[in-house]
Amino acid sequence: MVLAGISAGANCWFEQCTTGSVPGELRVLDCLGLLPGSFSPHYDGEPLRRPSLHRFLLAGEIRAGYAADNSAAIHFVDGQVFRAVHSVPTAGAYRVGVQGEVVREEALEMEDA
Repeated sequence: MVLAGISAGANCWFEQCTTGSVPGELRVLDCLGLLPGSFSPHYDGEPLRRPSLHRFLLAGEIRAGYAADNSAAIHFVDGQVFRAVHSVPTAGAYRVGVQGEVVREEALEMEDA
């Protein structure tokens, strides 16, 4: 089975996500849980995405997970990252979580799409 999506179409597969689909601030939403952790799209494309995700992580409101810039995607196989791809050379994807009291972003190795 192949599942795919961008923005909300990517969010839905994870346990939680950040969403701007409800008017007002970005917020955390519980999702389908087919992939572990959380997801935040538009990481470089919306100025409030990164700081909002960091705030949610530090407050314990969202699980550790993944974030992707516009023009980047993460390919999972059996719930594990298989590879990350981008169609724009500057676009990245990241593992995000909290270590101690600091948000850590681990850039995934990117391949051209």
